[in-house]
This record gives sequence, C-alpha cells and structure tokens, in this order.
Amino acid sequence: MIAVTVSVSAVSVDGLSSGNESITITTGPGVVRNVTSWIVELGSVGVRWEPPLPGEDCVSYYKVRTMDRYYNQRSTINVTGDKLEYVWTNLTHCEHKAFLIRAVNSQHAFSDVALKFSTSGTGAPGQVTEPEVSQTGSHSLHLEWKPPLELFDCLLRYSVCWKETNGTDSACAEQKLEKFPKRTLYGLKSCTEYTVTLAALGVDKLHNNDTTLTQFTGPEPVTALKVDNVDTRSVTVSWESPTCAQQFSVCWGAWQDKGGHSCTSVTNTSYTVSGLEPGNNYTIIVAALGVNEAQSDLNIVTVQLPPGA
Repeated sequence: MIAVTVSVSAVSVDGLSSGNESITITTGPGVVRNVTSWIVELGSVGVRWEPPLPGEDCVSYYKVRTMDRYYNQRSTINVTGDKLEYVWTNLTHCEHKAFLIRAVNSQHAFSDVALKFSTSGTGAPGQVTEPEVSQTGSHSLHLEWKPPLELFDCLLRYSVCWKETNGTDSACAEQKLEKFPKRTLYGLKSCTEYTVTLAALGVDKLHNNDTTLTQFTGPEPVTALKVDNVDTRSVTVSWESPTCAQQFSVCWGAWQDKGGHSCTSVTNTSYTVSGLEPGNNYTIIVAALGVNEAQSDLNIVTVQLPPGA
C-alpha cells in the first residue's frame, strides 16, 4: 500500500494563489495469495486464501464476489480481515462457481482480483432421455437422444458402446456435448441384431443408469434394379432380393417435387408405379426391409416419362 498526498490550489491570472487543499489517498493492498477451494459437505463449497504480501497490515476486510459459470446469480460478501475463508452453501451437485476475491483497506481501496473456479462436488449425471435408432442401413445404425433431466450440470460428455447381441466383443466411443446429441455407427454386419448402450458421463467418466437399445441392421441393398416398362403415366421396376429381406420399400417422386416422395411396401420383387404425370422425370428408390422393418441402404433409378398424346 502507498499513501499519496494530493494538494490543490487556485491560481489567478496575475499569479496570486489561494490556500492549498490537500487530500491523502492510499492505494489498495496487494493481491491475496494461494487461493484454494474444497468441498465442505454435500451442497457446500469453500474457498481459502492467504493475505497479500506486502500489504497485509493495511487490510481491513476482504470482499468476496460469487457467481455461476454463466456470470449470473451474483452476490457479494464482506469477510473480516482476520478470517481467510468463505463457504457457499445450499448448492446442488456439480454447480460450477466462480469466486472473485479482493483485499480492501480502511479507505475502501481495492486490490486486484484473485479468481478461483470451483465445483460443488461431483456426481453421475442422470439417464439420457428419448433414445432411439432413427435410421438403419445395411451396415449402419443412426442413434439420437436427448440430454438427462437430472444433474445436467454434472454432464461432460456421452459414451456410446455397441456389440452384436449374441457376441462378446464390443466397441465404445465418446461423444461430445451438443444441442441435439446423435451418432452413427458404421462398419456393422447386415441383418444382425446389435445392443447399444448409451451413458451420460461426468467427471472421471462417472456414470449411472445407462440406457440399452437393441436393433437389427438392414439387409444388403437390392441388386439389379432396372426399369422394365415405361408409358405416359406409369413405370414398372424390378430388382433382385438380398438374403434376409422380408419385404421392400418403394418410393417415387418427380424431380420438380423437390424431394417429396410417395412410398409403399411390397413383398414382390417388382412394382408398377401408376398415376404419374406424362413428360416428367421421376426418381424411384427401392430398399430391402428385414427384421422389424430394418431398412437397407438405398438403390435408386431415374426415368423420364414420354409426353402425353
């Protein structure tokens, strides 16, 4: 701490001056040292520090400001000069808090800030919500889910593990946090049931209440897809069936429909699409469906209808 005396006097144009007025101002103490935090008990986190050097003798009290990791829920507490700690209570698991500590002298001059981040204890996040396999392929499964509702602040990442349901070898991958969590598993066997386990991970990969899904991959794609007949209002297509296909999905749409398609399911290996518009270009998409309608990769053919008479 340094004391500075400032004197002020008024001076006229002819050099005459008034009497001096003086004020003495002290600078703030040094920054507090060796700030540490600790978990007091469930729901309470504390912070400790050592007094500044030099400048310990001029400290009147300490000002502790607390806020969450989004710099909300701010509060300020004055801690007496001989007390070198503060405990924040009534917290839940995994609340992330910031402590900003300043030393203050008798003239209320502040030191620079010492900043300490802490967490109110670790815990396993809750269970992921609304998990589903939203899309299948011949060798892939696309997974989607939503974050846990309980102890969300404990969530750091996700774990996705998968294996053949009747097998022993498994694989796992970690998934970063995002607004709409998802992951696609590639390199799987066709027509095979897989067991997928989703976990919400906390500190040190702590997790609880894992979620398990089972899902078949689709058959191999249909082969030899071709157009057998075309007239002004219909198209007949045929294909060869892969192993384990139980039925087939046939979808069609005109190019100018910008992705809008109509679909149907059939058990034969051919289908006639009728009610089309003469002269239009059409895309026809065929997929094999296996157990529980698990869909294969797609096979696509395009055709232009002749103009009407």
